[in-house]
Amino acid sequence: MESTFAPPPATDFSPGPDALTPEPAPAAAADTISVIPAQIAEQITIGPVAAWVIERPLDDAARQHKGSNPVLLLDGQHDAGRQESYVRRVTRLDTISAVHQASQWRLDFDPATQRITIHSLLVRRGDHSVDNAQPDRLRVLQRESGLESLILHGRLTIVVILEDVRAGDILDASYTVHSQERIFPEHFCRLTSVLSCALRDFHWRVCFPTGRAMRWKSNDPKLTPAIREEQGATEWSWHLENLPGSEPEPNVPGWHFENPWIQVADFASWAEVASGLVAAWPEELQHPEVLRLIASITSEAATPALRAERVLTFLQDEIRYLSVDTELGGQIPASPGVVLKRGFGDCKDKSFLAAHLLRLLGIPTRPVLVDTELHQSVGDYLPMPGAFNHVIVEYEVDGRRRWIDVTLPYQGGSVLSRPTAQFKLGLPLGPGVEDLEPIPSDESNDGLELRETFFLDTSGRASSLRVQVTATGREAEKWRRSLAHDGVEAFARQRELFYQQLFAGTQRVGKLEWQDDRAHNELVLAEAFDLRDVLFPTPDGKFFLFRFRAHAIQSVLGFFESGKRRHPWEMRFPCRIRHIIEMDSSGLSQNLGRNAHVEAKAFRFSCHLEQRSGMSSVTYRVQVLADHVPAKEFEEHKEKVREVWPLTIVMGQLPRGSTVPWRNRAPENLLPRRIPRAAPPSLAQPSGTAEPGSRAATDPAPVPSGEVAPPLASRASLEKGSVVPRRDKLAPARFPAAVLERGDVKRPNPLPPPRPSGPPPLPTAPPPLDRSMLSRGPRRPRSQRRQRRQRQHLYFLIAIAIGTALLLFMVYFLLS
Repeated sequence: MESTFAPPPATDFSPGPDALTPEPAPAAAADTISVIPAQIAEQITIGPVAAWVIERPLDDAARQHKGSNPVLLLDGQHDAGRQESYVRRVTRLDTISAVHQASQWRLDFDPATQRITIHSLLVRRGDHSVDNAQPDRLRVLQRESGLESLILHGRLTIVVILEDVRAGDILDASYTVHSQERIFPEHFCRLTSVLSCALRDFHWRVCFPTGRAMRWKSNDPKLTPAIREEQGATEWSWHLENLPGSEPEPNVPGWHFENPWIQVADFASWAEVASGLVAAWPEELQHPEVLRLIASITSEAATPALRAERVLTFLQDEIRYLSVDTELGGQIPASPGVVLKRGFGDCKDKSFLAAHLLRLLGIPTRPVLVDTELHQSVGDYLPMPGAFNHVIVEYEVDGRRRWIDVTLPYQGGSVLSRPTAQFKLGLPLGPGVEDLEPIPSDESNDGLELRETFFLDTSGRASSLRVQVTATGREAEKWRRSLAHDGVEAFARQRELFYQQLFAGTQRVGKLEWQDDRAHNELVLAEAFDLRDVLFPTPDGKFFLFRFRAHAIQSVLGFFESGKRRHPWEMRFPCRIRHIIEMDSSGLSQNLGRNAHVEAKAFRFSCHLEQRSGMSSVTYRVQVLADHVPAKEFEEHKEKVREVWPLTIVMGQLPRGSTVPWRNRAPENLLPRRIPRAAPPSLAQPSGTAEPGSRAATDPAPVPSGEVAPPLASRASLEKGSVVPRRDKLAPARFPAAVLERGDVKRPNPLPPPRPSGPPPLPTAPPPLDRSMLSRGPRRPRSQRRQRRQRQHLYFLIAIAIGTALLLFMVYFLLS
């Protein structure tokens, strides 16, 4: 997600000057000179260090610091009164890779709010140094590094290509950034973190007028500032030295701080941040484009729930995500009418538009600022607007509150059953906001069932695999988005490549099939493959070996082997997965595994084996119980995973000549038949919304102010149960009944052609039927193959009984 409120540039450290007087670099060749655009020429200058900055010398001992590519000096100084930040970074380039990276010096800045003064770009080699900070060597580029992520930020990049840089040289660069923020121009907040690399000297200094209500905070109790007051100014300074550095650990939760950080800010409370942002986000409740859409929705939906459903579906599916921050800097949302007209927007644009539409429909609503990585850890910071990078929507329907991310397309469920955005803590923008407020998690029925049926043949024919995926809740939304984003053919090819990595020579048979019940947020997918290299002969050629693994379970529980863990290990949460491996072959043995149950603090695992003549099935289940494993419990967690891992592998052997009836493996009727169930009414797209700016549409009368719902008010504490459970939690042994029986299926079930307004929509789900027709609740019916086998088994028992009776009669006749 794009950063909604770009944090101050204090965290981007780059190099600085020295006491020795360097010689200037040679003039740039004619073909390397890039003229700086006239409109930004005044914003980039080369000049001396300001008088308020303390320049720190670099001694010879620092140059001999141990470590590879160490940072010899990292110096950040900030003047709150001047709104200036001085940065200096000195790095020794020991490797060729470091030379390649550092010899193209870069600095990003926002031309709308920042001015840059470059002091020096020194390359030191022994006692000799060359300064590359020359006007004719500067290049200014608009790289738009986030373009692939649908983000246009409008930032520029200053590039200086340094010449004659070698391994062992020291790069010493410094610059000053003067900032003038769009929102809160009179406030000051800075946040920095200590690098994890080898660092000899770290300095951080903040100056501000004495008496200004400034506060500081750090996550490390050892990081306390030295305080100095002089001539009406107060100075806080931090100093660290000889930090050894450490390698970053894999799979650390985004909300966990790996490195020490320091924050300085002058905001009195989160209420001050919220009220300032509310004032900066002007409402446009009577915009013609907004009123036109409101009139269309009101004419087609009678209840608040149905109206909210139409609004959310329209915003999530029809307004595509694109962040264009070139004008407003990512801090102020675009006009709701402009977003409707152009058909795209980022998180704040879409959330602000949702708040307008829902309030005009009589539904109390407000935007909520969150952080997609920090989640609840945003509460560890002092109040500042730069603590957030995303916006969601909070609304209330029928007395129940929900939190929805309108940037997520193709969500399923009703307005009260859609999965809640899981950010845990956020800052609402509305009346009565005094502090960060919790975002409760819902009782979602997220679940994934993977059924893999292997038809194993050792008589010379190819073996085959039949796959069925049943996804509910957030899992269904992931699969639905992948189908819509990539298209059917590309998605099917990705699935085929996945199984080719598991079994070489795999080839798809038939086409990918699926059923999508978006009203209940359930999706079923089925496919079939021919397997070429799944059986391996023994040296004597009498048997064939096979080995299958529950890869869906392993992908959740896998870990990296490393030393003692320093930080938490992130877990996929919420997560409920059931992986069923079925094997069908006439020569199948009866000792393929055992039943087991493993209980750990972070997960619950079980496997259950069912075997009968010619058929074996192993059902694996895993439920993740926490979103992370604490570092002190990681060794215990690994032992539990090691206990589980062998259980997720199925191995066995088949004698030569084992076969499977071809009617069992025929790739027909791959999908289960749908059974009757009740469903909320399907909601058509509001008429007139495809082209909200059409001149043919009549301008509706303005909505009277008395009908507009106020922004959603804050509650001191959310009542228990205010978030509505969508359904009972997914029981380990149950799965949605609506997707487990066979029925009419189109193969393939094609998507409509792509629409210019966004990714192609998924096919409409078949009309849902009444669940009340189920006599015994959700239950998987027996397959025709299983029923046929039971009849054969019954006939066999009857024949044995008749034969035994005849034999006893003959013996009795002979003896008599």
